[in-house]
Amino acid sequence: MLNGGRPRNAIDDAAPQSLRAFVTELRELHERAGRPTYRAMTRAGAPSAGTISKAFKGDAWPTLAVVRAIVVACGGGGDLEIWTARYRTARALDAASPPGRRTESPAAQAHGGEPGRHQIWRLPAPRNPCFVARDRELAILRAGLSDTTAGSSWVLCGLGGVGKTGLAVEYCYRYRVEYDLVWWVPAEDPVSATCALANLADELGMATAGDADRSVRAVVAVLGRGIRFPRWLIVLDNAERAEEIHGLLGAAARAPGGHVLVTSRHRDWSWMARTLTITELPRTDAVRLLREQASSLTEADAGRIADLLGCLPLALQQAGTWIANTGIAPAAYLELVLRRTNDVLSHGAPQNLVPVAATWTVGLTAAEGPAMERMLQLWAWFGSAPVPVSWIHPGVADVLPPPLAEIAADVVRFLELVATMVEGSLVSQEGGSIMLHRLVRTVTRASTPASLRPVMIRAVHVLLAAAHRDARATLSDWSQVVDTYPHVIDSGLVDSDDPDGRDLVLWLIWALRAAGDHPNSRRLGELVFARWSATLGVNHPDTMLAALNLSSTLWAQRDYNAARTLATASGACDENGNTDVGIATISRLRATFGRDHRHVISATASIAAVAWYDSDYDVACELFGDVLSHARQVLGESHPHTIRAAAYLGAAMLGKGNVAAARPLLTELYHRAVGALGFHHADTTAVRAMLVENSLPMPDKAGRTTIGAPWTSDRARC
Repeated sequence: MLNGGRPRNAIDDAAPQSLRAFVTELRELHERAGRPTYRAMTRAGAPSAGTISKAFKGDAWPTLAVVRAIVVACGGGGDLEIWTARYRTARALDAASPPGRRTESPAAQAHGGEPGRHQIWRLPAPRNPCFVARDRELAILRAGLSDTTAGSSWVLCGLGGVGKTGLAVEYCYRYRVEYDLVWWVPAEDPVSATCALANLADELGMATAGDADRSVRAVVAVLGRGIRFPRWLIVLDNAERAEEIHGLLGAAARAPGGHVLVTSRHRDWSWMARTLTITELPRTDAVRLLREQASSLTEADAGRIADLLGCLPLALQQAGTWIANTGIAPAAYLELVLRRTNDVLSHGAPQNLVPVAATWTVGLTAAEGPAMERMLQLWAWFGSAPVPVSWIHPGVADVLPPPLAEIAADVVRFLELVATMVEGSLVSQEGGSIMLHRLVRTVTRASTPASLRPVMIRAVHVLLAAAHRDARATLSDWSQVVDTYPHVIDSGLVDSDDPDGRDLVLWLIWALRAAGDHPNSRRLGELVFARWSATLGVNHPDTMLAALNLSSTLWAQRDYNAARTLATASGACDENGNTDVGIATISRLRATFGRDHRHVISATASIAAVAWYDSDYDVACELFGDVLSHARQVLGESHPHTIRAAAYLGAAMLGKGNVAAARPLLTELYHRAVGALGFHHADTTAVRAMLVENSLPMPDKAGRTTIGAPWTSDRARC
């Protein structure tokens, strides 16, 4: 949905009654708030427009974090606890529904799951009604996965556009009744994979707040045991390299009924999984696919088109859709494809990609052809994630090349152009976002004139930075990170000379850490620090911020020596541990960015951690006090970063012997940590350890106050 004022579709009758009732109430809240647009809600702290759209659609339960963010964005922040209780009650009613009437995914129920059996289900697309052939491949795959001696992990490999993902989707639907759990994991980049598995942890009720990495490990451990879900299937779509992903292949090997299905363009998986090579469709099936898409085609015409397109399913599907939508004569279509093939070849398209390139550009001969071509080229220089349509608006028109500048300045004309491109199958659209097939993205990039590429890349960087400014808020869930990360990496924003772009990159390192995805936060932080040290110099403020941001991630991973070394190198203190240098660094950053800037607060936390580690508790108390005050205002009392800042402040107070001041802080903090993070969370354990070892009053699981016994402490407890 692009605009809060558009009519809504009715909630699917197949959805559980408790879900329909809850989403109806959520929609009514949106109505009472004046139906703010999803873009406005995102600016107010809600997740991405796509996530909001899915929550209001009502075909699957949104997460509690998404619901709370929507409530706040609709002006209901004062009723958060009421909505939280309402959500949990509704979920409990769903879980208690009679057998045969409950499923985790109404879409799963609608497509014929096994009656009476609870199934966890998440797929990115409905079943393709035009799926043809592949019976041989499906039979081989099913037999292989059913035979435990043949291996529990299989890889579908082959050229882009050959139909690997479509085959995996069909397998899931065709054999869904064989599984208790089916979950789709986009594996093209590590952040999306982590996000999908963290969402599964949330769905299963085993997520650890603010610790995505731990949540993923918990899910993989449960799958590997094969007890809660004796029969499960995880699909890893478009894996870039032959590698173990979060230990899932190992989990499938341990669980007798556990299966992993991978799709990949790479063929070097044989050392870790069985492989099945997917090739072009047989000619008879290619003709049948074309005629199912465009019924006006004769068998002879469909055969000529299939021959020209090399029987590649992606090209056939696009061709059939275009012919059906336009009514173009087969001979005229063939002539257009040949003409566009020559155009693509003149721009040096990669080998084996010419047929798809030709079919995907044939629609550019329409009246808006030049504008379509430029728009397609612009979208191609984004990453693999969906591109929100709202990122292009009159406010950014001046950064776009002609004729996109004129079109972006006219909202009606822009939306009409998008609709035309969707109808012509040049792109697909879902939930207010545009999506390009990865192969289309590749060939469009290759066909972009060399002189135009820097212009398009620069425009992408500016659009990303502008979208970040519009949506700048605290991290409410994964959506903003997952929507942004692939675009930042694929477009080369890390190497941009735009200060706003660097601001977005720094935020992304922080946001990954805030979500508890420490490995990917560290990976990105190390890349950024290395690049900026070489291009900007180690003394540039952004390089210093990158170092301190990375240092904070190392602190979160409890890699204390590496964190201190990096913070010291970036100006946190001198080689002798003199934190006066760090105070001077904070003063410099405050003068540059402002005292309350989030990057400055993050840097302050890193320098405060050095002071705490070096037993300079007076400085640590002062700096962590600033960090805690900011975290309370921006993130709220129960955010994991706020709880961790308070824990470090309490540790510094205890370190300087100020037990009286630490007592009320830590006692209240422990009760809050148990409620927000859980009894076994690492930060809850750290606070509990400080209470016990200092014989301070400590609430137990039920909220009662107890007195702990002495316990030997060390710095690692925080």
